[in-house]
Amino acid sequence: MQTAPAVFTCAFLLKLLLPQYSVHIDGAQRKHIRARVQQVILVLGSPDFSKDKEHGPRRYAR
Repeated sequence: MQTAPAVFTCAFLLKLLLPQYSVHIDGAQRKHIRARVQQVILVLGSPDFSKDKEHGPRRYAR
């Protein structure tokens, strides 16, 4: 898995959760976005994905 596209996608999705975009995103979509971003964080921080504790994706998933 390449981490850069996943990280940039998460950053974009998190920006959609800002109050200024609340008119475009309903509550169910907000929950779905949050759940997906949390899943990516769990994957990037998992020992199965990271080489060690200092592996870049794992460090930034904290």
